Amino acid sequence: MLIHDVKFGRLKIVALITLFSIVASEIITTGSLYLLGCVIDDITLFLAALVPALVAPCACWYIVGLTIKINQLKEEMRIIASYDKLTGTMTRPAFLSTCECVYDAINRKQTTLAIFYIDVDDFKKINDTYGHPGGDAVLKAFGEVLQNSLRKSDVLGRIGGEEFAVALPYVNLEDAIKLGEKLLAALKENPVDYSGHRIPYSVSIGITLHESSNNTPLEQLFKQADHALYQAKNSGKARVVVYSDN
Repeated sequence: MLIHDVKFGRLKIVALITLFSIVASEIITTGSLYLLGCVIDDITLFLAALVPALVAPCACWYIVGLTIKINQLKEEMRIIASYDKLTGTMTRPAFLSTCECVYDAINRKQTTLAIFYIDVDDFKKINDTYGHPGGDAVLKAFGEVLQNSLRKSDVLGRIGGEEFAVALPYVNLEDAIKLGEKLLAALKENPVDYSGHRIPYSVSIGITLHESSNNTPLEQLFKQADHALYQAKNSGKARVVVYSDN
């Protein structure tokens, strides 16, 4: 939130509190004088409005500002906890939590959900050759490729050091495979430029498809995608493998 927006919100809240205080003071004063049988004059009513008009802004300006600041800090902490600082993707806990909501929605609507498990190939070699900053540059670049390739409805998370996962609702198997192959092609055309070096890299992708009719638990879907990823690694890397019971 911009600074002037915060100040405007704070001023608005203080003004509302002050207005409420004035109205309450007028009602209490008028009611009390009426019950006591005293004369209600303009000076008394003026003072009943003046006192809260002066006291309320001074009393609540700091408190309102402090409350707004606390809420801002809470929101910043929520964002820090939910998103990976390096890649801009969701953290593992946030990703898994969001996937549970997507999974429930998929089952209610009787449609499909594709799960991707993606791992950067030979990442240790990249770190050994270019150092950890070079490895971080690769992860950051790959995170950007993923985010540019996915829809707003897709859920993307970094679930390990160089491992990512994606949940794609309303996607059939053919389209899921096409997206996986599109990602592989994009990486071939976009090596990472880092400190005067061009770092080529590839990923392996494991895919599983969930249909609401088969009642497969979400945790099992993750295991299936991970198993397909393992097969992609053992089959030569830089490829897409779809999970199969066989």
